[in-house]
Amino acid sequence: MRSIFAAAALAMLLLLCGCASAKKSYGKGADAEAEGRWATAAEQYIDALRRDPEYPGARERAYEAGSYAVAEYLDIAHRFEAAQRFESALGEYQKADRMVALAASVRVVIGLPGDYAQRKAMTLGRAVDEAMIAVDRLADDGRWREAFDAYRDLLRRLPMGPAQVQQVRLAQLDALLDGAEEALAAGRYDAATEIAADAIDLFGTDAPQSGPALELLARIDRRHYDDLVASARAQMTAGRFQAADRLACRAIAIYRAESASSLQARELRERIIAQGTVVLASMPACVRSGLEAGAPAALAAAIDDQLEQAFWAEPPLFIDVADPDDVRRELRRLDYAGQEITPTRARAVVETLTGDFAAIFTITRCETAALGEPQAHEVMRRDGDSAHITVHARRGIRARCAYKLIDVTSGAVIDEGAAEASAERRQAFATYDGDLDDLLLTRAQHEWFDERAQREIDDALRREIAASLADQIGGAVLGALLEHLP
Repeated sequence: MRSIFAAAALAMLLLLCGCASAKKSYGKGADAEAEGRWATAAEQYIDALRRDPEYPGARERAYEAGSYAVAEYLDIAHRFEAAQRFESALGEYQKADRMVALAASVRVVIGLPGDYAQRKAMTLGRAVDEAMIAVDRLADDGRWREAFDAYRDLLRRLPMGPAQVQQVRLAQLDALLDGAEEALAAGRYDAATEIAADAIDLFGTDAPQSGPALELLARIDRRHYDDLVASARAQMTAGRFQAADRLACRAIAIYRAESASSLQARELRERIIAQGTVVLASMPACVRSGLEAGAPAALAAAIDDQLEQAFWAEPPLFIDVADPDDVRRELRRLDYAGQEITPTRARAVVETLTGDFAAIFTITRCETAALGEPQAHEVMRRDGDSAHITVHARRGIRARCAYKLIDVTSGAVIDEGAAEASAERRQAFATYDGDLDDLLLTRAQHEWFDERAQREIDDALRREIAASLADQIGGAVLGALLEHLP
């Protein structure tokens, strides 16, 4: 029961508030009407009806003020028409339409003249024609981008019918076609393609209106393709093969790579690659004289294996790599027995193999070291005395490999450098100055002196270092050679 009373009280309160608001809006309408501001007066009376549909006198005053406002709008519109200002006149018609719709929202019907629709349509047509003439001048002056934007503004600004919208969109299409032709004439193919694509998007690829834009796009592609092919051929003739290849690839990309349209560019690219490819002969990694004891042949062999994968298995474009077996065979013929390879010897090998460049790799440092703080351990000797051994927790190797890239024709070193790498393993090992057979060692202590285990660790470290060095120096050689090539 208490909730029913509360709901009734709330409804009464809302009704009283609505009446008060309606009275306030009605008063504002009366004030505006007294001043001859018919549109404002009508809006206030309509607001009063929204708050209280039965407010006394509001419906009659809304009708009368609204009718006067509409008549005022139409009078101004007719004067604008007489002055040939049709877009301004259309604006007044739109104001009249909004007033009629506003009144209708509270069931107040404001009548319009019998020729209203016909006259408004005529004004709209003249406004569109008037605006189109102004925009067409921009297009005629070659200001196609401004014209396109102005046509788009017309579509947003004027309430056109389907036929008028079609007329404006066709004018937009013409503006874009002009812009694409202008870019094409200037050789700005990317811009021309983008503009032509925008023109196609206006109606869609399948629309008949897009036919001229599609034809233009095909013409842009063909001319762009022909220019790229001609430029690629000129670069090839000048010996600038990498630039020629980039241009040929761009030409191929205009059409599908397997299409007949790209055949000329594909054949040209094959010639570019064939003429521009050079042969690199990679000499076996060697050890600098005097370092043979510290840098075992195993490290050089491991570097060779890694470089062979980097070079010979998959060389980059414009670099062919001589067969490593052929290189070694020619070195043996020249009585090479593992000694340090000089640029002169490398040139002799490559000339025989009809190569163009040689790469020499020389291990200039290789150090094996005990790492970590050494720990002294006391062990028993067989004669009853004690002895001390030194135990190291980790073992590591550091190496450095230098390279030289040689132009066989001139004998010049076109690039040189070096790379360093290190690796370590956590594996305890010990050292002792005396005879190990004199010591009483446990099984675990014997493992500290296991030379075979130490060799296996060293081999693993050398393989890790070789992979790192080969990656560094191999990449450096290939990068330097590509940069050197035209």
